[in-house]
Amino acid sequence: MRTPAVDPELAPALAAYATDLTLIGTALRPMVGVDQRGNGTVFTSAVTSHTIWFHRPFRTDGGDVLTEDGTLVASYAQETLLRFAS
Repeated sequence: MRTPAVDPELAPALAAYATDLTLIGTALRPMVGVDQRGNGTVFTSAVTSHTIWFHRPFRTDGGDVLTEDGTLVASYAQETLLRFAS
């Protein structure tokens, strides 16, 4: 996620929000024919745990958890419950 220039103090909150939105779709990639558009019809999902570790200060207007020179600024993990209709 890349944001307009904002106060650097907002970066951790924006990164936490953005990373919480994307991991379910990544987990679904190996499942042929299933993607996030099926949420609520093919399956239901719920995030049970979302953790983010900040390694150094960063800006969100550069986008990503890596700086432009490749330095890791944050790591994140998520536990999710997927329940398929059939």
